[in-house]
Amino acid sequence: MKKNCIMDWKEYEQQVFEECERIYTGAIVKRNVRVRGIYSQRMRQIDVLVENAIIDGTKKSILYDAKYYNKKVDIKEVESFISMLKDTGQDKGVIVTELGYSIAAIRRAHLGEENIEVDVLSLSDLKQFQSIGAIPYCGNHAVVIQSPFGWIIDGKQNGFSLATIYPRGNTLESAIEHKEWMYLHIHEKDEKISNIVELMEYQNQRVLMMYPMAKFKVVNNNEIVIRIADIETYPTPEMTGFRDMGKFILYIVLFCPENVKQRDINKLCYSLASAIPVSIK
Repeated sequence: MKKNCIMDWKEYEQQVFEECERIYTGAIVKRNVRVRGIYSQRMRQIDVLVENAIIDGTKKSILYDAKYYNKKVDIKEVESFISMLKDTGQDKGVIVTELGYSIAAIRRAHLGEENIEVDVLSLSDLKQFQSIGAIPYCGNHAVVIQSPFGWIIDGKQNGFSLATIYPRGNTLESAIEHKEWMYLHIHEKDEKISNIVELMEYQNQRVLMMYPMAKFKVVNNNEIVIRIADIETYPTPEMTGFRDMGKFILYIVLFCPENVKQRDINKLCYSLASAIPVSIK
């Protein structure tokens, strides 16, 4: 199969390297790095290593693997890459591929172990990587919000939220089926509800009317308040993050499997912390 342009794998790897330099300003970006594997004790070759990158609000290293293939990346390549991440002691990685990826590959990347996160992008996807995800709005209030690593923000109308956030490569329906997704709302302050405590109490009472056995736990995380609700008929705990944005309260509701709970709470906190309030006139 012919490529759309004349390029060899070295040039492709160089383009990935240059895009990483553009994306991760302030980080250390290295090309063609070799490190000894923790378990294999072999020297492992890394196409691009980004050190001290800000991922979901925390400094991390992230590995990039440039795959200039004449076919789609499949699940075997993803599993091999996950194995290399483990062997090199890293937990974040991205495969960049020219001709895309199979559905199985992207699902394996996004539904893996709790402490290993992998994404699969084309070079054109990478050129747009870390761009603004969406600007959800309600009345005169809006937020500029970025998607967490490996996730997208879906601003399409759905009848129950201003936007949804879920692992890339899914539809909203498949993300709900896999029980890993978030939805976002804006509450404009008024005389009845003017702060996070009052909003939580109002929501708690509504839940208890339908589910009298529901239990709530509240955790404060600097500017972000997280409520964990155990509701008897829900497939997972309902975790809601709240942030006071001045004239309104932004809240995001997360559902996720237990094995990725802490990882996804970090993503929830990142989405809230990175949000910028905007007024619409």
